[in-house]
Amino acid sequence: MKILTDNKLRGANISSSNGEPNYPAQNLIDDFLHLRYQANAATTDIIIKLSEPASFDCFYLGYVGNVSSITVDFYSEGDVENSILLYWNDYFGAQFASRSFTKLNDIDEIKISIIGTSPIYIGGVAGGALVDMPPAVAAWRDDYTDNSIVTRSAYGQVQQNYIEPYKVFGFTFEEVSFAKFYEIKNSLRALGAGGGAWVTFFEDSEDEFPPGYYTISFNDPVRNKNVYSFNLTFTEAR
Repeated sequence: MKILTDNKLRGANISSSNGEPNYPAQNLIDDFLHLRYQANAATTDIIIKLSEPASFDCFYLGYVGNVSSITVDFYSEGDVENSILLYWNDYFGAQFASRSFTKLNDIDEIKISIIGTSPIYIGGVAGGALVDMPPAVAAWRDDYTDNSIVTRSAYGQVQQNYIEPYKVFGFTFEEVSFAKFYEIKNSLRALGAGGGAWVTFFEDSEDEFPPGYYTISFNDPVRNKNVYSFNLTFTEAR
């Protein structure tokens, strides 16, 4: 499991080709994932100029639609440092693309080249340095929260205003070292309650269980001698 809590694209200046004015490229770094960028064409290039150079070992795109190919180029002072081809997933209607790689330093510009069918849309982008999680306990919670509005009469007639449920996952971590515990704790504290994080749950099973955008709750931390245990609850964010 890997978590990105510090999105280095925050505050960047973003421009694009073939963008739809009602769905500007700056939407890509909004807190609301479903407030999307859209291009009414079969191709689009997105240029991200960072406010200051940063290190990257991962890149995420969320709420991706009508896309067949995504290439991301990382630049430092005008030179291409790395180019990656992302694949994308469609799992229960939620589409995400992600990739982790050897850390790149002093990146000041990123270019995303996309090929698909019109209209291409993307809800969010993120990148930075991942927090590499220790192994979780094998048993974990796989749940959802349904906020649909239901009216039921005394006679038993039911009227529903359906709202798509959001996913909720829970993991337990045990025998975590002091250094790793505080790396995780401090990163989540800096993120804050309700802050959106990008999560890769199972790198070897992304087709079945793709990465996503979640809020994270840090629960029940316990120290036993020199090791720690704690629980994390991940709630889907849109």
